[in-house]
Amino acid sequence: MKKLIFSLFIMMALSGFIFADKNVALSDLPTTITDFMKTYFPESTVDYAEYDDGKYEIWFSVEKDNNVVKGEAEFSKRGDWKNLEFYLGVPETLLPEPVLTTLRQNFSDQAIVSLERDKRGFELTLSDSTEIDISDEGKILDLDKEHRHRKFDKNKSDKAKKFKEPKQDSSATMDSVDAL
Repeated sequence: MKKLIFSLFIMMALSGFIFADKNVALSDLPTTITDFMKTYFPESTVDYAEYDDGKYEIWFSVEKDNNVVKGEAEFSKRGDWKNLEFYLGVPETLLPEPVLTTLRQNFSDQAIVSLERDKRGFELTLSDSTEIDISDEGKILDLDKEHRHRKFDKNKSDKAKKFKEPKQDSSATMDSVDAL
């Protein structure tokens, strides 16, 4: 019985090594990922990268106002972004204009801190923890949190605070993302 328990323990311990995520050297990341990080998070430092289940996961940090802010990004095997989380705000230029218009009209005082692509469009989390599913056309599909029963007035013209009009330059910089 002791041998059986010991054997099971050894098998479980070894299985952790067999199924562990594969660390990836920064130089081995696809160029689409490194280009993405240079474009949208130019002041970031990639702290760690791994490849697992057909996706890359990147943990990065940005120094802002003497603080280090951590972020996380997930990419497909080809290097297309799938999910981003960053407390200072995800770059708006990643979203289609109809989505930005809806966000400016209804959530102008919030920044996007989490953004995920899905089949219906985007799942995003705002800085006040509101979670929104929104189509590529800017239609809100689901809303979860304190704004659940808020009526969406398409003609509303709130003064944009976090969701600014896009700059002429198509590249995003950390300067275009306001700190919370």
